[in-house]
Amino acid sequence: MQHSSTRAGSNNQKTEKALLTLTFKPVKCTKRRDESLTPPPPLSPLPSNTQKQNRQHPDMAKNKTAPTPTPAARIDIFLASFDRFFKRVLQISYDTVMEICIAKDPLFVDINHNLPMAFTEEIHELLPHLLETRRAIHMHPEVATEEHETQKRVIQFLHDHIPDVSTKVCATTGVVVDIKGPVDPDSTPERMVALRADLDALPMTEGNEGMAWRSQIPGKAHMCGHDGHITMLLGAAVCISKVRSKLPPNTTVRFLFQPAEEGIGGAKRMIAEGALEGVDEIYAVHAWADLNNGLLAIMPGYIMSHMQEFYVTITGSGGHASAPHRCVDPLICACQTITSLQSIISRNVPPTHSALLSVTTMHGGEANNVIPNEAKFTGTIRTFDAEDSKLIYKRLEEIVMHTSEAYGASAKIELVDLYPSLFNTEGPVNRVRRAATRCSNPFTPTTEGFPFMASEDFAFYTQAGVPGAFCLLGSTHGNHGANHTVNFDFDDSLLNRGMVLPSLGSEKLYI
Repeated sequence: MQHSSTRAGSNNQKTEKALLTLTFKPVKCTKRRDESLTPPPPLSPLPSNTQKQNRQHPDMAKNKTAPTPTPAARIDIFLASFDRFFKRVLQISYDTVMEICIAKDPLFVDINHNLPMAFTEEIHELLPHLLETRRAIHMHPEVATEEHETQKRVIQFLHDHIPDVSTKVCATTGVVVDIKGPVDPDSTPERMVALRADLDALPMTEGNEGMAWRSQIPGKAHMCGHDGHITMLLGAAVCISKVRSKLPPNTTVRFLFQPAEEGIGGAKRMIAEGALEGVDEIYAVHAWADLNNGLLAIMPGYIMSHMQEFYVTITGSGGHASAPHRCVDPLICACQTITSLQSIISRNVPPTHSALLSVTTMHGGEANNVIPNEAKFTGTIRTFDAEDSKLIYKRLEEIVMHTSEAYGASAKIELVDLYPSLFNTEGPVNRVRRAATRCSNPFTPTTEGFPFMASEDFAFYTQAGVPGAFCLLGSTHGNHGANHTVNFDFDDSLLNRGMVLPSLGSEKLYI
């Protein structure tokens, strides 16, 4: 994700002590078009030996000194918490796919809501593998288009845990996996839901000194949570594969492990190589440390900006610094141009529109006593309105060219169109909202922070005509910083609350 804002926060909670075994009660649904659909009953805890023991444990008794947990006990507590979170995630996913199927065909209501989502045994066995994989990916980050080892890890994990899985390489370092439900020619028409996770790391050096799984590759780090996105989508694929026979008839869930989200636009290559063929809707979630825990930010319409980059070269006539009157100084021209560009947003774009133009780099000269021949500067343009984009570039070109001419210099401009504005479709947005509030430990939907000027290449999927929804999941926690900061990390200890980066996969698991 391309952004510029940061904020750190903390929101510590006590770790869950008990493993809850959750299940669904069978419900026979026979309603038709003219009747409302009753949602499946909420998850309900069932007593277990573990719970009974926990209720009698000294930690839970009043007026007794709690013993220091052993390392093994700490692991058990964490796995129990992760287990509870994962069942919550799957409930959200299941609820949302029901919404999709009903929306696609109102007759699709005669289904068994007793989908076995309480994967207590399977999840408990899977968790150590997920954690190991997440941290291994974090330790060995790969930037855009270089995700070869990450791709191998994804494929190996899928084959280890889904014996009959078929994986397809896409966009060189990406992976596409389809999990199909039962086929019934006489039932509802075919439908496909795609869920996307991003694979690449950032070209930056990680802080987090002393962290056991800190990046081992200088200048490369998972500082946007993509390692968590990958891990949650892997877990989702495994769990969904276990209930494929219970999926709605003629339904396919497509898992897209996409390379090169950060600045390269890997989504375009995925689309060009057929990743969207047959897809009816597509979903993605991004953990966001600028959003408080428990919130799920989503809204219909344009939510993230269209991103463009510009590269300007001003050519003058260099010479000795002691004789500026014999030179055409490109640095003076560049500085005046940059100052003038700041008037575009304040004086040319309507004040009710959101837009920005930022100059972010400037380079010129090599020696203190030499006026250089040329100066270069670059920057970014962010807008939501296509007409605003055209206007801003027109004014940028005019100011650059005319200012250069006034100083006796010449100029060259290159504009690179990167990501389009990200548009959320109303139907998928509503399904995510309903699913988020119907789970056993609900998220709170909000529009907080939307729209904002960051950009995401998920926009290419919806721009291609596929309805979809992208949302942000609050993940403020501890002393870790915001996305794209050196001390960011996917915080496993918050998984039991369902608020951290892994929850990015939550809406994607099976929407």
